Amino acid sequence: MYRLFVIILGLILISQVPVLAETSTNITNNTIIPTSPSGGLEYWVWASIGTLLFVIEILAPGFIFFWFGLGAIFVSILSLFLLKTLESQIIGWILLSAIFVATFFYWKSKNKKEIKSEDPVFKYVGTKGDVIQEIRGKKIGKVRLDNPINGIFEWNAIGENDDTVIEVGERVVVVGIDGIKLIVRKLYN
Repeated sequence: MYRLFVIILGLILISQVPVLAETSTNITNNTIIPTSPSGGLEYWVWASIGTLLFVIEILAPGFIFFWFGLGAIFVSILSLFLLKTLESQIIGWILLSAIFVATFFYWKSKNKKEIKSEDPVFKYVGTKGDVIQEIRGKKIGKVRLDNPINGIFEWNAIGENDDTVIEVGERVVVVGIDGIKLIVRKLYN
């Protein structure tokens, strides 16, 4: 990703070197990429670089090239009025791209939405109830929940550990689900 950035920057800098094949001494500004009389790149060159980076963004994941492309488009507009030299254009491109990237990641971190799982385990963990049939370790017992799960109050349940013993009438809390059995832990008052 950053290799492409370096290649594009290198092409811009190389474009300012006169073409070596030309031997005429009367030509003073013979470059590969068209430049303005003040030495900067023409506005359409920056627009083309921006468009190229947009196309690369479509092909490469990461949503980084977009911001460098947007920076190039802005430099294209600014080169018509303010940024006349190549140095000011490159500095403007780097600064604008950095500002766009930093702003995007700042905004992204502030607007991060908490992902909630559709897994029923997370939906029912924390539900409380009473034991109606003794639970000994992983041996199945029964609990009556305060709030039903899928409309059912009574569920088969097992203990959280092998050495768990929960007597009839004791309060429990659901800590997980194992198949169609609830995994419960004894509540201590």
